[in-house]
Amino acid sequence: KGEYLSGKSLFLTGTKGPGKTFSVLAVLAHAYALDGRNGMYIRANRLLGTGKQTDQLDLAMRAPILLLDELGGEPRTEGVTANLFDLIDVRIDSALPTIITSNLVDWDAVVSRYPHEALVDRLETYRIVATNLPSKR
Repeated sequence: KGEYLSGKSLFLTGTKGPGKTFSVLAVLAHAYALDGRNGMYIRANRLLGTGKQTDQLDLAMRAPILLLDELGGEPRTEGVTANLFDLIDVRIDSALPTIITSNLVDWDAVVSRYPHEALVDRLETYRIVATNLPSKR
């Protein structure tokens, strides 16, 4: 099994268009084909955009694999940051793999976007991959 199936998590950053979302959806399909494990795909703005606790957020906290797409596109509010922290914290504590994509160009941009020290500390436990590939669009 790949590390993404054993509680390890991945954070892909980089410019728009090189295929980050396509790649992580392929990972989810592979996980399902490998051992029937399903997961949840959702865009960060749809999951976190209101800054309120929702049923979708509760489902995301428990999904066997979570693919959180386009982190950084959601509103910058305390509620959104608090929900993101809770989501990441619960998933790490539960050893549930999470794959995040972001159009923030590198890790420094992520840290700048989220000045929440405990959140950044948890995200730094992920395998961070900064892509520098041209757009395929």
